[in-house]
Amino acid sequence: MSHHKQILGAWALAVLLSAMRASADGTPNEGSMTATNKSAFKVSMRSGETVGIQQIQRAFLDIGTNQIAFMIPGGFQMNAARADKIVLTEPERGYFMTVRVITLAEAGSEASFFKTEALNHYPGARITQESTTLVANHSGPAFTLEWSSSTGTVQSARVVFIPSAAGILEFTLTARSATFKDAQIYFDCLLSSVQNNESGKLVIIPLPDFS
Repeated sequence: MSHHKQILGAWALAVLLSAMRASADGTPNEGSMTATNKSAFKVSMRSGETVGIQQIQRAFLDIGTNQIAFMIPGGFQMNAARADKIVLTEPERGYFMTVRVITLAEAGSEASFFKTEALNHYPGARITQESTTLVANHSGPAFTLEWSSSTGTVQSARVVFIPSAAGILEFTLTARSATFKDAQIYFDCLLSSVQNNESGKLVIIPLPDFS
């Protein structure tokens, strides 16, 4: 394993351990989900603490009075040119992640909406797994999908829908099936790092540096 991969692995473990401690401090809170109107989607990126030799980068989203922050995994590039979506790309391995917000008016109340939404993202894909994922003390449905591209490459994706005060947070990961397991490590790090201001002011707790 290269030194670069060792650093990334240690950082990923630190993120996951931090998230586990945060989850233990509270229980899933579905009651705080309230209807919202379509609000301005403002994004900024800020440098944070240094873990080992890598400086942590975080994305901050302002949706009306709601604030959401999450870490950008090492090696990923952020593109926030679209008004409704953040795209994170790891060009060397071909990993793609997106983050967007769906207002409750758009989502409706039918549970089937989320499955349909996931399938609409990837025409021709089939759902291979359905589960529930916990993010920032909210739980929501998650779907793993698989399909073959026009070139015959087998692709996989994971789509997670999380209720929040800002609306439904949608997180997606896309990668070749052959490398999907490794890609999920970065995706899980992103999900584990999500924080919001639902309990008051958004306060970022720096990751510990075990180097």
